[in-house]
Amino acid sequence: MPAGLREGMNAFLDHLRHERRLSPHTITGYRRDLESAIAFLEAREVPHWSAVDVHLVRTLVAERHRDGLAGRSLQRLLSALRTLYDYLLREGLASANPAL
Repeated sequence: MPAGLREGMNAFLDHLRHERRLSPHTITGYRRDLESAIAFLEAREVPHWSAVDVHLVRTLVAERHRDGLAGRSLQRLLSALRTLYDYLLREGLASANPAL
């Protein structure tokens, strides 16, 4: 069953907090970047992470770039998405990583 956007993000953040034991600061950064991605995806009526493709990721990055997001921030966003998809793939909630 595909993970809804928020459910998938929350499960991923719990994984980072409890299994990987990342710092609260790091988790807050991941949450902020993923919330931005979710807002973008919800505006396009994307129901779950497995429905995201490379085209949507490229559009997200291009839109954020046009909005003035700096290069390092765009890299951080992509890193958050890649790491999220690594988790979703491991859990069987996605079949590909469109952020690679």
